Amino acid sequence: MKNRLYAAWDTLRASYWFIPTLMAVTAFAVFLVTVNLDVRYGAEFTRYTSWLFQNVPDSARLIFSTIASAVMTVIGVVFSLTMVVLTLTSQQYGPLIVTNFMRDRGNQFTLGTFTATFIYSLLILRTIRGSVTEGFFIPHISSLVGFGFALASLAILIYFIHHVSMSIQSTEILANISDTLLATIEDVFPQAVGTSASRLHIPESDLPANFRDQSQLVRSSYTGYVDYVDTEALFDLTEKHDILLELRYRPGQFVNAGSVLGVVYPLERATEELTAAIQATYIVGNRRTPAQDVEFLIDQLVSIATRAMSPAVNDPYTAQMCLDRLGEGLCKLGNRPLPSARRYDAAGNLRMVMGVVSFENAFYRAFDEIRHYAAHDLAVVMHLLNLFTVIGECVLEEHRAVILPYTEAVWRECRASLKEDIDLRRLDAAYYHTKHALKAD
Repeated sequence: MKNRLYAAWDTLRASYWFIPTLMAVTAFAVFLVTVNLDVRYGAEFTRYTSWLFQNVPDSARLIFSTIASAVMTVIGVVFSLTMVVLTLTSQQYGPLIVTNFMRDRGNQFTLGTFTATFIYSLLILRTIRGSVTEGFFIPHISSLVGFGFALASLAILIYFIHHVSMSIQSTEILANISDTLLATIEDVFPQAVGTSASRLHIPESDLPANFRDQSQLVRSSYTGYVDYVDTEALFDLTEKHDILLELRYRPGQFVNAGSVLGVVYPLERATEELTAAIQATYIVGNRRTPAQDVEFLIDQLVSIATRAMSPAVNDPYTAQMCLDRLGEGLCKLGNRPLPSARRYDAAGNLRMVMGVVSFENAFYRAFDEIRHYAAHDLAVVMHLLNLFTVIGECVLEEHRAVILPYTEAVWRECRASLKEDIDLRRLDAAYYHTKHALKAD
């Protein structure tokens, strides 16, 4: 249940309608409160603030008609500008980055503020009366709040112009992705699910000899990307039903309807109720989300870097900034013991076998494409080699064995594409410096 609530909240965060709708409802609630205050205390209020108001219904209608019309015009401009920014961002940085702009709270609150102001102004207009048949009523307290809404909208418009101009800069985009990556690493690793073999000092045993023959396959009912897996609930199920569970999919992977999500052992304990409970721990959607998917955030940075190094863009400086952010994430990931693929209960019984993101896989995913694209760019390759030195200083010793052979592969591939002696000498110097630094560690 917690997993599904988190998934629903994440979907709302990525929507453009939730916060504006919430603020519109809030505006309606504020209207109800202020109008009731006007009915009860309006006459007494105007006695002390008569210099602020004129008891002319036509003037009040004109003011709030102007506010409503102006705000509706601005809403159209803001919406159009947002769509232009999304289009340009998708073209410049890739479609993977659009999700980050959809989650931008600043844009959502801007649209919500204008929507709330428009709705509040319309509601105020409905209450103003100034004829013999209708009676005489000008909601002065509500009008004062309406002026506050209008001033807030003006301030938000100024903020929005500044915010949009900042949000499309590559430095801001990379910083936001990096912050999300670090937060996801902090949340996912290490996973406190059962006890890994390394912590109990128990050698990882093989699966039971009859595991494949005496087990039940749990198949997916949906097609899409695995957004969330409630591993805590799964581990509780394994203890409750005294089973061994092998998981086939982790967040970020694409699953087809009918694909095997997991394998339950032994066969006689795999009831329909248990199968349904295991299926319920998986949340499958149409898109990848950064909540439990570290590789998705790495892919976003890699996408920006490779586009920056393409001949059409030719922006090696953005590529180098992407490398810095990737190095920041890998330093954090490699500086902590990663969870074992096997989970044991307190008694030492193997309960779960699950796929985990290793430092090696994350490292390769971060640099494989960049290595090929940067082979002809000496500046990017030298920056990459220097980054390997930095990562080697940050990560645990067990992870450094991944970096050294990869450093040699980068050096060989770049050396094969360079022709000038001065470039080769500079490349060799950077390579040997990195090689010696990694060996010294």
